[in-house]
Amino acid sequence: MIPTRLELKQFLCYREPVAIDFTGLRLACLCGDNGAGKSALLDAMTWALWERARADTSYLVSLGELDTRVVFSFFLDDTEYRVIRGYTATGRTRSLLELHVRRDREWYPLASGGKQAVQREIDRLLGISYTTFTNSVFLVQGKADEFTRQSPAKRKEILAELLELERYERYRELARQEGKRLREEGLRREQELELLRARAAAVPELRAIVLSLENSVESQAEQVQRLRAQVQVWHERKQRLALEIERYRERQKRLADLQSQLERLRRDEHRIGEELRQYRLVVAREVEILERSSEFERVRRELDDLAAIAGQRQQLIDLLRRTERALETRRREILAQLQTVEIQIEQRKRELDRRHALSNERAHLHAQLADIATRHEEHRTLCDRVTELQTRRAELTTIGKQLRKELDELRSQLKRLEEMGAVCPTCLRPLTDDDRRRQRSALEHRLAALRQEFEERRVEVVQLDAELTRVQQRRDEVEQSLRSELSLRTELGRLDALLQRLDTIERELEALYRQRQDLERALREDAQIAGLTQQLTELERRLAEVPYDPDRHAQLQQRAQALQSAQEDLRALEHARTMLRIGEQRLHELAQRCLELERELTALESELAASAPPERDLAEVEAELVATQSALAHAEQRLHATQAELGAARQRLRDAEDAAVQARTLETVIERIQREIRVLTELELAFGKEGIQALILENVLPELADATNDILDRLPGNTLRVDFATQRDRASGRGAIETLDILISDEFGQRPYELYSGGEAFRINFALRVALSLLLAHRAGRRLETLVIDEGFGTQDAKGREGLIQALQSVQDQFALILVITHIEELKEQFPQRIEVYKTPSGSRVSVLA
Repeated sequence: MIPTRLELKQFLCYREPVAIDFTGLRLACLCGDNGAGKSALLDAMTWALWERARADTSYLVSLGELDTRVVFSFFLDDTEYRVIRGYTATGRTRSLLELHVRRDREWYPLASGGKQAVQREIDRLLGISYTTFTNSVFLVQGKADEFTRQSPAKRKEILAELLELERYERYRELARQEGKRLREEGLRREQELELLRARAAAVPELRAIVLSLENSVESQAEQVQRLRAQVQVWHERKQRLALEIERYRERQKRLADLQSQLERLRRDEHRIGEELRQYRLVVAREVEILERSSEFERVRRELDDLAAIAGQRQQLIDLLRRTERALETRRREILAQLQTVEIQIEQRKRELDRRHALSNERAHLHAQLADIATRHEEHRTLCDRVTELQTRRAELTTIGKQLRKELDELRSQLKRLEEMGAVCPTCLRPLTDDDRRRQRSALEHRLAALRQEFEERRVEVVQLDAELTRVQQRRDEVEQSLRSELSLRTELGRLDALLQRLDTIERELEALYRQRQDLERALREDAQIAGLTQQLTELERRLAEVPYDPDRHAQLQQRAQALQSAQEDLRALEHARTMLRIGEQRLHELAQRCLELERELTALESELAASAPPERDLAEVEAELVATQSALAHAEQRLHATQAELGAARQRLRDAEDAAVQARTLETVIERIQREIRVLTELELAFGKEGIQALILENVLPELADATNDILDRLPGNTLRVDFATQRDRASGRGAIETLDILISDEFGQRPYELYSGGEAFRINFALRVALSLLLAHRAGRRLETLVIDEGFGTQDAKGREGLIQALQSVQDQFALILVITHIEELKEQFPQRIEVYKTPSGSRVSVLA
């Protein structure tokens, strides 16, 4: 991964948007004063990639702000990617995460879905976690010994992750699961084989049973065929007799139908005769009916004329009433609008009464914010003082450790000087008593001077701690008061909005006064009201001119009601004339049909009297047929049972024969499964921690030690050597335990890592870091092309810093970008490229000097 661009907004001390272009940088120094924001840039990178930094996300937002945003672009395998991560704490907390890829100078989304899906795609691309990154790529400030001070088990986990040894654990688990599945399948197959062998042993017995059943089926089938032939003969005879009986019964039914038809025709003759008599009575009243119908038509015409006049008059009345309602509605509209305006005027007056109280409240808030504004400068001064005191205390702590080490060394020299046979450390000759006294005096003098200096430093540390506590308490008090600034500004904005709203209300009140005057004038002079009044007068005049006699109308309606039946009588007369013609013709037809039915009825009665039905013969035939069918059913039942038994026997025989074939096949399958189980058992052992993983670690650790020592050898005056131990004897003395201990030695022998000075420890960590990166490039096919060192040079003297610079230059060709973070002024001049961070009143800023 090679950074190409980093953009920040409201991230920690970077309030204003900041963009850093890493293009063209190879060996660069990220420099600036303490607290300027150097480490914040590296926090932005790790937060964008893994949402991990030195602090929680909520503390990464610039003080007083509610959101932050980081855009980080980088090259990976010759492809440029861009990660955008944002955080907003307004209302409901929300997070933003996007991943883009650059193609043809344009950015395209690479992952879709939610935040977790995008994070999984980022992890897949990088192939490295935040923990591994901080142990091999990015040496975080204050965590230079992150890898070396881990427990042996944790070191093994980090190294295994870098070498992707977890895939062998996955292989081992797959082999174990597959072996378990095959063992279960083998057991199931063996049980199945036993069942198949038992079924195959019954083949000879089943063959004898099938042969016996086949002979029985053949004899029973012959008997069934004979009975079926007899049933067919009796069935045909029964059908002939039944057909003769059916024809006799049909003739009887025809006789009954003829009698019924004849009786129904005679009833129709009587009914039609009665109807004709009634119709003749109606025709006799023909003159009376015609006179009443003529009078009814005359009355109806006169009623239609009066109805037309009444309709015209009703239209005028309806229009008159609508005009009256419209006039009243218009007056009510104006009065309602006038009442609404009056209500709105009263509401606006009540709201304007609040202006004085709101103005006083706003003045009070301005006074509070003015007081808070004076505290911002005090807060920045206090923060700078805390940083200065913490830096000075760290320097005094380092000096105190060095003084304590020198004191221990002087005490050791005094102790060795008192020993018998002591020699001069320079010429290696035995010391005389004078030499002893002289060197003892010099050592005691030096020891007293160091003790005095150590005590002075200790006193200064105590004073610094007291002042630091006091300054931090004051800073916290100021921060507490500053936290209320946002709520005060929010309340001030609300009051400003309310006062602006009152100005608007005042203008609305003036408009309402004008609207009230307009409505009062409309109530007196409205053109629509005048027009409706004139229209109402005209309608009353037209209504008076329409002639209408309601008494005559009522008389005609009563006469029409009395003559209402005349129309019905006229229709009945016409119907009676028509039905007389039809009824006389129908009577003639009925008389002819009755004669025909009487002749057919006489002939059919003579035919039935001369014949009788063969019902006795049919009963005898049916009895024989039932007996034969019963015998056939029993024979077929026996045949079907025997056939079913034969089919089942044949199926059992086929199953037994198939079981013999399947048993032979299954024996081959079981042998193959057993071979595969043996192979998977060996693979499970090989993929375990004691197999390939241990072998890889044993091969890698010597390479890592050689690479670390090679880098240490490039440092001037180096006497340190690094080695690794993967096993350690148990405290009980019984066997060994797996471990990953770091063994460090110099010209005085081997010592624990914790006993080395800060400068020596940093050299060891630096060499291990670079060696890990180079090891990954050489073995895992994953090149960590960026190397970041955050601080650490402060523990080196001038010669040591120069040596580390030379070491960085010597491995420069192994990395695309080496970035060193430091605040040491004389060190940054030794780098050809620099990224300078500096503070401004609006937040930290960055400039790139390439």
